[in-house]
Amino acid sequence: MGASTGDLLVEHPEALDKIFEQAPTLIVTHCESSPLIAENQKRLLETKTELEIEDHPTIRDAEACFASSSYAVELAKKYHSQLHVLHITTEKEISLFEKGPIESKHITAEACVHHLWFSEQDYPCLVTALSATLQLNRFKTEMPCWMP
Repeated sequence: MGASTGDLLVEHPEALDKIFEQAPTLIVTHCESSPLIAENQKRLLETKTELEIEDHPTIRDAEACFASSSYAVELAKKYHSQLHVLHITTEKEISLFEKGPIESKHITAEACVHHLWFSEQDYPCLVTALSATLQLNRFKTEMPCWMP
């Protein structure tokens, strides 16, 4: 369900319905709306000729995340599927998941530490390290502007 999953992308509603209805096991997905990402990218390219790493939060914005995550949760509730949403990144997405002991849940999510610690305001200082190949173990020695 996420654009960054490459050949594993499943976005057609009929296919997703079948998966959520028939999956005999936990469905694990990275949720970002490909149509919203494409729309955001197109809009940015109308104002500039080249995309930069700092454009990542604009292209893959909170709405692209929430739209896909909420759709996955909706399907899981509809079909009583087991769902785990990988690395949610927005406060709005948190509202999709119920509080309580994990043992009683059939819909869960997690967040990556770097998504909790860093924001788009950190790009000027950490632009290379905050790319898709994030190397957290190198921050303290190679990023002098990093603050613990």
